[in-house]
Amino acid sequence: MRALNDPAPAPLRYRLARLWRRRSVRRAATVQAPALALAAFAAMLASDPGVHAALGAQAQAVRAALTARPEFAIRRIEVEGAGPMVEAEVLAVLGDVLGASSIDLDVAALRRRIEGLGWVESARVALDAREALRIAVVERVAAAVWRRDGEPYLIDAKGAEITPAFARADHPDLPLVIGDGAAAAVAEALALHRAAGPLAPRIRGFVRVGARRWDVALAGDVTLMLPETDPVAGLEAALALQKRKRVFDRDVVALDMRLPERPTLRLTERGVAALAEKDAAREAARKAARRERGA
Repeated sequence: MRALNDPAPAPLRYRLARLWRRRSVRRAATVQAPALALAAFAAMLASDPGVHAALGAQAQAVRAALTARPEFAIRRIEVEGAGPMVEAEVLAVLGDVLGASSIDLDVAALRRRIEGLGWVESARVALDAREALRIAVVERVAAAVWRRDGEPYLIDAKGAEITPAFARADHPDLPLVIGDGAAAAVAEALALHRAAGPLAPRIRGFVRVGARRWDVALAGDVTLMLPETDPVAGLEAALALQKRKRVFDRDVVALDMRLPERPTLRLTERGVAALAEKDAAREAARKAARRERGA
């Protein structure tokens, strides 16, 4: 049995002291154990419906109090990159934003609302300051008039519909495209319009046929039928024929360039009659020549 004044530590205290010297033990006792205790306490509170409801109500009350504060209200909207008409449309579609709290602002939803306008191609929305909302707009540019179901619409170079055109005559500088798939393929029609050269004043519109190729409607109810692939090359071949033969100055109904190496000219009834008369006159001249030689 140990003496009462023995300076050696008791075995248990000795073991505990040596165990406490380990860093992992000290970390478990001073960091991990309290963290686990707090997590258990938080889990117990979260599982209590009453506590959960009280915390939610408190959070909503705090948010409502902040939202109602006047310093967070949007006082002005600044629109950049838009003309007067588009700016007015943007401000109109954001009429409910003025006076609203910036805390509740859904920037993505506002951007989608603005980009839903026909003249807006894209938009950026940002809070420039606590009281200002800044809108940067990229406008669409009307590139053609698309006739759909008998009504004209302005479309951009990508075929996106902008707004009703109301009257074709209001946009004489824009090409007219018609037919199924015409808007989706408007880039081809624009390329044809640029390549038309001296034929441009005769062009009345570009008609999409079978959603796969183009006809060019010309003045005088004349149709230029273009191939499905490389329609610009077909148009250039027709221009070459016009330069050499003046084919569009004749009584023609259509010039078929679907096979550019074998163009086909379709005549009007008057053109057919005139051609028949010329053939008859040539045949009569040949017969007369043969008779003279026989005499």
